[in-house]
Amino acid sequence: GRLARFQKSRSRADTETQRGNGDRAKETHRVDARPSPPAARWYRVCRFASRPVSRRPLPPCLNPQPHLFAKLSSSTMQARRKGRSFGGTSPTLLVVGAVVVFVFGFTLGRIPSQDPDNMAADLAPKAVEKNQPAQPCVPQPCVTIEEDPVKQRCEMDYWEAVSKREHGTMSNSHYMKIYTDFFGIDATFYDGKKFLDVGCGPRGSLEWAKTSVERVCVDPLARKYGLLGADAHDMVYVQAGVEEMPFPDNSFDVIASINNLDHVTNADMAMDELARVLRPGGTLLLIVEVHARPTMCEPRTFAWTLTDQLVARGFVVEKEWHTETSPKCKCGPTGRGVYQTCGTNSVVSCDTFDVSDPTPRDGFIGARLTKA
Repeated sequence: GRLARFQKSRSRADTETQRGNGDRAKETHRVDARPSPPAARWYRVCRFASRPVSRRPLPPCLNPQPHLFAKLSSSTMQARRKGRSFGGTSPTLLVVGAVVVFVFGFTLGRIPSQDPDNMAADLAPKAVEKNQPAQPCVPQPCVTIEEDPVKQRCEMDYWEAVSKREHGTMSNSHYMKIYTDFFGIDATFYDGKKFLDVGCGPRGSLEWAKTSVERVCVDPLARKYGLLGADAHDMVYVQAGVEEMPFPDNSFDVIASINNLDHVTNADMAMDELARVLRPGGTLLLIVEVHARPTMCEPRTFAWTLTDQLVARGFVVEKEWHTETSPKCKCGPTGRGVYQTCGTNSVVSCDTFDVSDPTPRDGFIGARLTKA
């Protein structure tokens, strides 16, 4: 029985070999009589003989789609076998290459010609834009000038002593005389003006100028002045040094610097800022104490030619005078034969400074200037 089954399976295998190879020589295959593994049974489903190698093409169920490059390679090999190759290149590759060349040429054709004249014309506007001056910006509060804390403490001690002496109610009625009579100006001059006082102190120096459209004070101690009653004044206090004021150019019609310039940290920067924020045709009112030697509260000393530095910054001097001050000038008794310090009143109460006297002493410069 085993021999009959073996012969029968041998005969079936030989028959299928003859059908698959046609006229080729009959092949003999060794067929194992043992049960086939699962993979072999799966191949039989696809009508393959259970033999190690088969030259029959794979059926559709086992023939995956080849990759594009595999297709090109296959078509190239077929063309070479059939003698239809063009210089060793398949027609498919020639078509693909032609398409690539066409697309590349079309893209280059759309690029404008870059002759030297056109390139210069295209680059010229960019060079102009790069070299355009920067737009002016609004100045910011003082960030580069550091106020001397010792000087500030000295000035606060002075104002606290004044406040204590006047019982906490510092008067400001005398300022109108300073801004009018001292400079030979009528009070109506300030009508509708934007008025700035630099280094004003805590007395409320511009409260009298009711007809001015803006009354602004700039002082590095402005916040501390609120403790002395400055927050109740009918004017605006701005905490900043005169060296870097937070205002745009040409912001004010009138600027007053009354006994302030000798207190600043940097006098050159202060004068530059005065020229910047004052509009053309505006008025600068200046009173400066000229010291024989610097002090803790007044560290800046000037020569009597101070106004020449302002003229160099675009100012025109309309009026200027130099006066003596204490102790050479007496400004009225306070009682028991004691005379008070003249201070700012020296510009109207004292005689002209005697330059022929070589004695080192203080004095005052008064000036009214106009910005050209």
